[in-house]
Amino acid sequence: MSDLLKELKKERDFLNSNNQDIVNHVYNLCIKHIKFLNSLGNTNYIYEVPVILVGFPLYDLKTVSLSVFKKLKKAGFEVFIPSLGKIYISWKKI
Repeated sequence: MSDLLKELKKERDFLNSNNQDIVNHVYNLCIKHIKFLNSLGNTNYIYEVPVILVGFPLYDLKTVSLSVFKKLKKAGFEVFIPSLGKIYISWKKI
């Protein structure tokens, strides 16, 4: 593999690891909001994925939204995306 290809792969791997850090951070923020709302008796929420996060590189809103959506669905929440950057979350049936 040429040096250029190695450099491109290294950059892509770096971006993918940053993206995963961003997804985890946004997911954790969402879970904090859910816990707070649950303590108030709410059972649903429309989470707005932040467009930018201070201290993180720029990211694709659609990619991060879909990744957080999948993590929430895997965790057992009822979820759907009403529009770009928004995730409807329900835990009423839990």
